[in-house]
Amino acid sequence: MQSIPSNHKTVAAGVLIGAGVCLLALDPMLWLVRSWFNPGYDSIGAAVALLTIAMFGWSWSSALLAGPARISTPMLWLLCLSAVIRLVAQVLDINVLGALLLGVDVYALARLARLQDRVRRIEPLWLALLFCLCLPIEVILQRLVGFPLQMLTAQLTCATLGALISNTSCSGITLWLNGLEVVIDLPCAGSRLLMLCALVLGVAAALKGPTLGAMLARLPLWFAIALLGNTLRVTLLALGLAYTPALNLMAEPGHSLLGLCVLSICTVLIWKWLPPRPVRAIEEFLPAATRGRPLGFLFALPFFLFAATVGSIQPRPLDTSASLPTPEPAMVAAGFSMRTERLSAIERRYLATYGGTAQKYSYGPFGLTLASTKSPLRHLHDPLRCFAAAGFHTQFERLLPKMRSARYRAEHPELGAFAVFVSYRSDSGQLAMSIGEAVWLWLQNPGSRWTMIQRVIPDEMAAPEVETWHAAIRRRFDLDEVVAG
Repeated sequence: MQSIPSNHKTVAAGVLIGAGVCLLALDPMLWLVRSWFNPGYDSIGAAVALLTIAMFGWSWSSALLAGPARISTPMLWLLCLSAVIRLVAQVLDINVLGALLLGVDVYALARLARLQDRVRRIEPLWLALLFCLCLPIEVILQRLVGFPLQMLTAQLTCATLGALISNTSCSGITLWLNGLEVVIDLPCAGSRLLMLCALVLGVAAALKGPTLGAMLARLPLWFAIALLGNTLRVTLLALGLAYTPALNLMAEPGHSLLGLCVLSICTVLIWKWLPPRPVRAIEEFLPAATRGRPLGFLFALPFFLFAATVGSIQPRPLDTSASLPTPEPAMVAAGFSMRTERLSAIERRYLATYGGTAQKYSYGPFGLTLASTKSPLRHLHDPLRCFAAAGFHTQFERLLPKMRSARYRAEHPELGAFAVFVSYRSDSGQLAMSIGEAVWLWLQNPGSRWTMIQRVIPDEMAAPEVETWHAAIRRRFDLDEVVAG
């Protein structure tokens, strides 16, 4: 019987591996694309994906500078590691982890296309890291480190303003400048500028090809550039509010123009300090005996079968929460009796899958939602995500430290406009004005229970009636009392 030529075996093995990679990438890619168009994420992922594709095509369309090369064994081991981590992501139902590994696929494709050996050279490793910014990184940053960024930005801004103006003081995330109270909210904490500076860094690295050591050595400098750039922006906004209110830099287009100017300065600095040196391939970090072996069915067939199995595994997430009783609301507030409302089908399915407890109540025209959980990273969401999913145009307005709440505005073409107030309270009495702050406090005591207290007030309601109801709800949950964390 005539044997199959080795080159045909290599091609067949490559097809199996490619099919396996596609199977592993399908679900994470679908989730990632949905996140680009979900108003709750406010993601620039689609633009980053188009930029990555454009850079890939720009390099791939240029001529090769070297001869043909075989796919290396380290690349295969990298795909194996990616497949195993995707299995973990599938079992634990961690969508972000599965989507993050799409960067490995981009790296593998860039290596197969040999972008590093072309006239218009692109470094595969840095192109893959650039692609990872397609994820909703800003939302993740706000949830995990949003509150520390708020505190750090407030301290830096206070120090900068204090050096310029004598009558400046600060406490936590609140500044007092020329008699004006300025609160550093989550959007001003710097997560957006960090994200954009990371995008600039990714593009510069892909084009200039610095070594891994050079990149790691300069990451603190990149962080400092983004942080100081955001401090400059917030300082100018505060000065504008205090001394030139007619200019109103908080309004458009002044707010966006100021942000673009600061980003331009950061871009020039990042581009200047990144050295254009050739990056070493992953193969250089591994023994020579493992390099350059051709593809074979001993790897390809098991890899394909494993990939086909991963998608059929039922998730078993770890970060669930027991069904916890929510605090009891007042039976009567501002003359309105409390009425229990039914949760939507989507909300009931979510709670059945991940645990936690949510209850909705109405007091005449007012709405109250309580959600309790021991896993705030999974369960607690701000109105930007929840109301957006229900068809509302939602925007953050400001923080209200005296009532320990954040205020949002939600508008619906049919239902009208609403003011939405949100606070977060732990079972030990700690209060937070944002998810980032709640998560930060929860990480210090992971076993604690947190409750989101959301109040919805129609825009057309008379002010005295609104204040009476709102005050009753705040008293019921002690939202005006600041408890030390």
